[in-house]
Amino acid sequence: MTNVPIVPAVPTPARRPNFRQKRLAATVQEILAPALLDAGQLSDELQGQSLIVTGVAVSPNLHDAKIFLQTSLLTAPTTDASSPGRTSAGTGAGTGARVPLKLLKKTTPQIRSYLANRLNLRLVPHLHFFEDYHWEQVTRIEELIEQLPKLSPSPDPTNPAQSDE
Repeated sequence: MTNVPIVPAVPTPARRPNFRQKRLAATVQEILAPALLDAGQLSDELQGQSLIVTGVAVSPNLHDAKIFLQTSLLTAPTTDASSPGRTSAGTGAGTGARVPLKLLKKTTPQIRSYLANRLNLRLVPHLHFFEDYHWEQVTRIEELIEQLPKLSPSPDPTNPAQSDE
């Protein structure tokens, strides 16, 4: 028996989405964005939820679609009238951003059916929902930049008019 050397798997470079992927992602986002903005029309379990689709990525074989949702709206706190000063999650079923994503996972068949009625495809992609932290990161970076002390412009050594002042 000969010893065959084990060749490590070389990761393939990330491929850019092709035209069909981009077109399907744009169409899925165009259809789902208004529907998830008032998610109660898709399922009774999502009644009162308002979700914003920030992006859609479709796999190369068009079988899977990742739906990215803005997390700040997933965890929008509401004040509890029974005890002032306390807040609860937007769903009222607990705290944290996972509750709406769990609801979306449970109602994925209804959402796919809604999507299938509006797409002209043989196969509707499987939907996977993810929280989009991009907007929180952008907001945090802007806050940090605002907190930086303002630097006064230093005199330009090549301009003699500025150095005399």
